[in-house]
Amino acid sequence: RIQSRINRYLVIINNLLSDSNKKIEIQDSKLVAVQDNGIISLDKLSSGEKQMLLLTMRVFLTNEQPSVIFMDEPEISMHISWQNQLIDVLRELNPNAQLFITTHSPSVLSKGWGEKITYMEDITI
Repeated sequence: RIQSRINRYLVIINNLLSDSNKKIEIQDSKLVAVQDNGIISLDKLSSGEKQMLLLTMRVFLTNEQPSVIFMDEPEISMHISWQNQLIDVLRELNPNAQLFITTHSPSVLSKGWGEKITYMEDITI
């Protein structure tokens, strides 16, 4: 089961990275980035790639358990296509997570998530 989840995670993250010809792999029990058949340091990833890797890994590590995840402007440094996919990707990694997201980007909510919005002024006194 664990290996299956890891493989699914790698498919998801590598699908996101496919436009840049980069891949995330596990080699010698370490997470590495690969580009053009060579290992590149994770700190050489773009800030958007690092952000997506960090967010997806954080949700992956919840182990599909019921979770509450808070994110403040997760779209920072992300390409608009990733902003469009963000919630779907996170929900795929953990459908049992409740996401609290603050954002200035309408793209994060563009794939049908708009009806799920709760505005702060609607819940504050």
